Amino acid sequence: MAHIRRTFFVLIAGVVMALAAYAGQSGYPDERLIRLAGDFTEIRRLELKGVRVVYSLGRTEKVTHQGEKNRSHYFQSTLSEVELALALIDLSTGEPIHGASVYLTVSTPRGSVIQARGKEKAGGYLTTLDDLSEGRYQIDLAAEVHGEFLQDRFCYDTL
Repeated sequence: MAHIRRTFFVLIAGVVMALAAYAGQSGYPDERLIRLAGDFTEIRRLELKGVRVVYSLGRTEKVTHQGEKNRSHYFQSTLSEVELALALIDLSTGEPIHGASVYLTVSTPRGSVIQARGKEKAGGYLTTLDDLSEGRYQIDLAAEVHGEFLQDRFCYDTL
């Protein structure tokens, strides 16, 4: 009886070790990105055709974990990005508008032009900019919201 019990425990221990080895081989992806929320400052607010448009500028951080599979150590690096956030709010309901087509053109103080489609995220639309430098930015918005076409242009000066 003791021999059968010992064989049973050895068999179970072998299965547990095999499962642990399999899980260790699958590991984590080689690179994981974690986006941390940053502080955003409102830079413009207006109302167009029943829609409140709120522009905010802020910095977010991407934390990258890199390493080899089956290793317990990962190397971490941080990349800071400047993002322009745009909130579109229906004035009749007070709710964020989803599914809009948002296009932004940003002329930077260094003379570069960034043309991007706003990516819908967390009730708003985000566009990544180059690193924020001192000077004047010109921001152009073209958006289609529920069949209505919205346009806006303004300048924003950084210190």
